[in-house]
Amino acid sequence: MRGPRIFMVNMSIGCLAGGFIGFLLRPSAFVIGQLPFQHVITRGQSLPGVERVFMSLARESFNTMMIGAVIGLLAGVVIGYFMSRKSSCRGKVLQRYQDIFRAITAFFLVLFLKNV
Repeated sequence: MRGPRIFMVNMSIGCLAGGFIGFLLRPSAFVIGQLPFQHVITRGQSLPGVERVFMSLARESFNTMMIGAVIGLLAGVVIGYFMSRKSSCRGKVLQRYQDIFRAITAFFLVLFLKNV
């Protein structure tokens, strides 16, 4: 039972990390910069009045966030697949892949939190 649980946890973590990185990488407007999360997650439907001009930017930001989530989900699936396998030799290789994945995620988080 341990295998499927690890698989699902890695998928969830990968999806959340990818979505967060996608949110940090979202495009910005010339004058106002990046749109807030509230407007991105609603794809611009929450923009009031004249700010509706930025609806296409909100949609593009949402798409960027979803692409990041899908890429993170796929990375989580690959890591979860290898973690659910039962072999001591593969366990060491898997641990190395996990460490690399965590280091890359931490690098992107630090890099983009500096710019926020």
